[in-house]
Amino acid sequence: MPETDITESDLAAAIRLLRQHVEKNQADFAVMLGVDQSTVSRWERGDVIPAIPHLIAIKRLGAQTGFPCPLPSLSDVIDFP
Repeated sequence: MPETDITESDLAAAIRLLRQHVEKNQADFAVMLGVDQSTVSRWERGDVIPAIPHLIAIKRLGAQTGFPCPLPSLSDVIDFP
C-alpha cells in the first residue's frame, strides 16, 4: 500500500463524522446502508473495515450530502493485487 495510507482509526472517524453530518443515529445510518447497527458500531470503533460495496455506498452518501471531510479512496484502505 502507498505511504499515504490512512489508518483504520482515520476511516472509523470519517464514518462517524459522516453519520453525524447526516444527523442519524447508528441504527438509522445502518438502515441507510443495509447493515445492522452493530456493524456501524464496529466500523466507527475501527474494529472492522467496511466491505467494498459498503465503502462505495459510504463514499456515495458523502458526495450526495456534501460531506466536507473527504473519505479516503478505496485504494487507500484496500490492498488491490
